[in-house]
Amino acid sequence: MNNNKKDYFICGHVEVLVGRNEDPNRAIKRFMRKVKKSGILEECRSRMYFEKPSDKKRRKRAKSKYLNSESKSSKKTKRQKRSTDQDDHSK
Repeated sequence: MNNNKKDYFICGHVEVLVGRNEDPNRAIKRFMRKVKKSGILEECRSRMYFEKPSDKKRRKRAKSKYLNSESKSSKKTKRQKRSTDQDDHSK
């Protein structure tokens, strides 16, 4: 690294500032975390090969179905909420 106070890692829209005394491995970890969160790698992998429009729709439908079922399982029903409220009042 040069004599600047901070250096930069830039990839697409991801930028990480590296402090002068910061461990480079830690900065690389932060950079990789930001790249993963931004979805750059997923997009590169998806664009590696041509995907038919019907396959795209099928994949998106499956993903949304999975996310919806996951969110429903984490929500409590009204009956479950009432029973927990009654248990709290009885104590």
